[in-house]
Amino acid sequence: MASPTVDASDVVHWVQSPPPPPGMKTIPIPGMNQIFNPCNECTVVPGPIDVERFKRAVLSWLTLVPHAAGRLSKDKNGSWTITSSYPIPVTTASYTGVYTEEKLNNIFPEIMDSIPWIYSPPADLENHPLTRFKLTHLTRTNETVIFVSMCHCIVDGIALFNVLHMLSDIYCGANVSDLAPRAVTYENYLGNPPPYLDPSGDAYKRALARTPILEKGYEPDAHLNKWMQSMADTDRVDLFFTKEQMDVLVRRANAKLPAKSGRVTTATVLPAYMFTVLNRVYGKPRFNRVLSVLGVRGMFSPQGSSYEFPSTNSAGMAIVQTVSDPFPQKQLLDISFLATSLRKHTENSLKPETLLDITSVYEQRQLQLANENKIAWMLPEDGDGILGSNLMYRTEVRVHFGYGANRCRFYTWPPIKHYLRAFKANPIQYDDGTWEDREGVIHLMFLVEKGYGNKVYDLVRDELRHFTAQDGESKRPLAKL
Repeated sequence: MASPTVDASDVVHWVQSPPPPPGMKTIPIPGMNQIFNPCNECTVVPGPIDVERFKRAVLSWLTLVPHAAGRLSKDKNGSWTITSSYPIPVTTASYTGVYTEEKLNNIFPEIMDSIPWIYSPPADLENHPLTRFKLTHLTRTNETVIFVSMCHCIVDGIALFNVLHMLSDIYCGANVSDLAPRAVTYENYLGNPPPYLDPSGDAYKRALARTPILEKGYEPDAHLNKWMQSMADTDRVDLFFTKEQMDVLVRRANAKLPAKSGRVTTATVLPAYMFTVLNRVYGKPRFNRVLSVLGVRGMFSPQGSSYEFPSTNSAGMAIVQTVSDPFPQKQLLDISFLATSLRKHTENSLKPETLLDITSVYEQRQLQLANENKIAWMLPEDGDGILGSNLMYRTEVRVHFGYGANRCRFYTWPPIKHYLRAFKANPIQYDDGTWEDREGVIHLMFLVEKGYGNKVYDLVRDELRHFTAQDGESKRPLAKL
């Protein structure tokens, strides 16, 4: 077994996985799951991690997440599969320098031990684990960075949160038998595929119109170059919205809506507000559509359909990305209209028949592109008028490995150009050792073109300050005459 590439000071521990459940030695990878780039995240805890205890936790964890110990393979028909029961690496390292927030936000920080491919699987499949851990002790601060890299063909962001939460619980002493109801399930791989749609039919055309990102494919090298170019000449933006600030934005958005239109909430007001911010910062309306990320776990199929969507515990990729119709030019800065339009787009996309058709097109197009050795570009492109919005990440869960959720920081990579992602804001430790949890604060991260990052900060800061002051004035009781 070849070791992963590591620094000279790093030590690699291999955790041998237990035998997989009957019939799970090899599982097929359907079209929707044929995404091979890494899903990378880390937790920074304020103290040491017991390496042997962590390894024992990983061993127990693999009984709940057996496919995490897999390798990519191909069956006799040339179709992708996951073969289980391989060892996975836990790399340990130490860092004597000062690990700043800026270093953690780097696209490729040293604390990473990422799976070593982007989008296209390597030739020597057996030597490349689909899951890798790295524990880096930051000696100056006595913190530990717990890094995980898992291939997107076995998890999406929601699934990764769920499985890491189980690992943290096991490390903290939870019985595996008590966690069995949370073990991953495999309908996403082993269940019946969504019904086939005739590409010349109206249902297929309507669904593809909602997912135009699937129309075109790129060869792996071209796709990688496109990815690297999208991150070049950009500014990273990290915005933090307090509960009070979001309440102000939500109130302003609802104030202009007709009484019978229904209230809009943070889920649509936040991307709608950022839509107006970016259109103003760039000097002219650049965005007129929104790409939304929607989960399909636990969703209902239309009445009479034999297809069942994956359960809420399902492993793998269980998301679709849909693009809204273009918004009218005169309303591209109207937060109320945009929030309502985003809500309607999501509600329409999640209607059982529509969602099933979208899922069918996802499965068919992914397989078709894979057979052509091509990959869809599932992100906004310059000039297409699309602003991405992925607000699905769980904000109520903090993986903490026994140190307490209000003392652990979370990071994920990489930020993406014109693609909004939201998380629970990390807690802050002050010089006197006390912590601030920042309960209710939303952290929004994305990339913009070089030179525009500070303009985004300035506009949002000044506008929220103005809105908050106005909101306070409107609530001030009138003096009695």
